Amino acid sequence: MFSRRGKHEHEVHVVTSAGRSRREEIDQRQKKYLIKMGVRTVCLILAIVLYALHVPFIFLLGLIIASTILPWMSVVVANGGPDVRETRRQHTLFTPDAGPALPAAPQDRQP
Repeated sequence: MFSRRGKHEHEVHVVTSAGRSRREEIDQRQKKYLIKMGVRTVCLILAIVLYALHVPFIFLLGLIIASTILPWMSVVVANGGPDVRETRRQHTLFTPDAGPALPAAPQDRQP
């Protein structure tokens, strides 16, 4: 008997591999952006407070570098688009084993 599906007869798309909606992806990127910018703000305020307390500059340098680099990192992550791992997961196919899962029913009936 011929199959209309041809060589793709055993390929089954797994429903659980469906990616997140565009809205969920944007929400996740916004959340990451806000967290990074919050950390940046804390670093900047802490650097100002420690400077006012006359803490040596070497201790302030890490906070100043972090508050300089974090905005750039936040924008790159926010504009990055969907997660590559999510995209790869969407195209995963489930291929069942070659044999049936259950044995065939006995053919005891006679016409």
